Amino acid sequence: DVLDAASGDAEELLNYVQDEWSILRKKLESTGIKAIDGERAACEKAVGDAVVTFGEGRLEETLSALGEADALMEKLRRRV
Repeated sequence: DVLDAASGDAEELLNYVQDEWSILRKKLESTGIKAIDGERAACEKAVGDAVVTFGEGRLEETLSALGEADALMEKLRRRV
């Protein structure tokens, strides 16, 4: 039960971060911050890593990648 709850929480957080990243990515494009930007590329990788690790059932790594993605998204939001 604990594992199911943790998995559900991680999935909910992953979905939220993916939605936020989709919105932010559009804003970045419109302001000229392209995919070759270092922070943007790192954020894209962190979100992708979270998706992969969640799919493999590695919840700790998922949460770590989501934390990294969240921090990078915050930096990118300040640049928009």
